[in-house]
Amino acid sequence: MHSSLVVTQEGLPLGLAGIKFWTRDKFHGANALKRKINPTRVPIEQKASYRWLENVKQSTALLATSERLVHIGDRESDIVLPPVAKQRQYPALMLTVLHATERDTPKGSDRIDWKLVTDLPVRSRKEAIEKLNWYAMRWKIETFHKILKSGFKAEEVRLRTAERIVNLIAIFCILSWRVFWMTMVNRSMPEASPQIALTSTELYLLDQLVSDQSGPVPPNSTLALYLTKLARLGGYLARAKDPPPGNTVMWRGLTRLTDIQLGFILGTQVGGN
Repeated sequence: MHSSLVVTQEGLPLGLAGIKFWTRDKFHGANALKRKINPTRVPIEQKASYRWLENVKQSTALLATSERLVHIGDRESDIVLPPVAKQRQYPALMLTVLHATERDTPKGSDRIDWKLVTDLPVRSRKEAIEKLNWYAMRWKIETFHKILKSGFKAEEVRLRTAERIVNLIAIFCILSWRVFWMTMVNRSMPEASPQIALTSTELYLLDQLVSDQSGPVPPNSTLALYLTKLARLGGYLARAKDPPPGNTVMWRGLTRLTDIQLGFILGTQVGGN
């Protein structure tokens, strides 16, 4: 699965703008095959990296104007330049290479050493730092996939047909985005209304299940209050010096709340109350 996640400059995930499912014809001997075939002779449509271009086109079409988008990819998105004889068929492209190295080596890990290529203008140190901050947002897609795989166990799905797997993973993608979005919106808009993230039934159940640590629930409760309650269902301790809840406690809390809500709805339908 190859997916494109839309995030704001502040890191708030807005959803998926492109997604592609595919299967490999061969899983072994790919490196040996590369030594026998000149990659510049292979049509771009037959390369694995072509899915990056497909997602760029799909994302741009979905979000209307390409001027609003900055597409970020890792080294897998690199496209091999065409042979010299064919380069005249392509327009000239002005690129800038940014090389950023972490000053000190962190304990227990290698220091950051980025070599980035962009077609965006870089005319000053400020603009260079801006591009580095944008590239740092690439880690958001890794977080999204962690929620998808570890939280919703997408890799453990055992269904008979590819169509069923795709349909189920598509639902998991929506749920994974919701968990990720709630985690991040809790940090960027803590004073917002809780109704932007939770239904009235979910709010009612959270009030019944998780007592407010500061006393009775105020009439104009905030988003942060209820998302903290949700995280507490997932094991978040909510101590005074604790950082904001992360994705793990959020998906655990949402899983518990979903089960409880299902029982509540069934009980209401059967009991009539």
